[in-house]
Amino acid sequence: MYSLPQLLDYHFQLRPLMQVQDVYKLLLQGVFDAEPLLSDPEQAKEMLMHEMKHQMPSDTKSLAESVSFDDKFIRVNLGPFREKGMDSEKLAEAFVQSAKPGAALAEDFPAIWREFMEVHRSGYPIRQAENEIIEFSDRVRKQDYAPVHHSDIYRKYYKSSYRIVNRKNFREAFHLTN
Repeated sequence: MYSLPQLLDYHFQLRPLMQVQDVYKLLLQGVFDAEPLLSDPEQAKEMLMHEMKHQMPSDTKSLAESVSFDDKFIRVNLGPFREKGMDSEKLAEAFVQSAKPGAALAEDFPAIWREFMEVHRSGYPIRQAENEIIEFSDRVRKQDYAPVHHSDIYRKYYKSSYRIVNRKNFREAFHLTN
């Protein structure tokens, strides 16, 4: 189990240039898992297979990172995944299984986002102008907390490619014990 500051600390250690929209995306992934991407599971599998074939080398070294307070969902980084020679078909199946309809707890997210804003106001540092953080927060609230892409800074410096997967599904797909 992680507190919000612990989850943020963990990810800011990995990616110190994260912007408010990257924090938002991280928190959203921990609640909504992969569901927003899976209107068509077969297309999602095809996209993963295509991405795996064309994956550029990654600076990311860790295979998986927790994205949820309860450690239920992980971000499986595709660069290290491919470097380890792991089975993309198994990952695709774990990904699809992780996003069962109704898994999202939509009513929980606004409270999580408000908690983040309180943590930020109490001094949690983000390298971004305060007015940009407030404007972003207002915008996503008005859009009913819709998914967003990573910030330009995040994409430029981290070039990450990943899938959000239920940790249990990932362990079962790859017969992992830890």
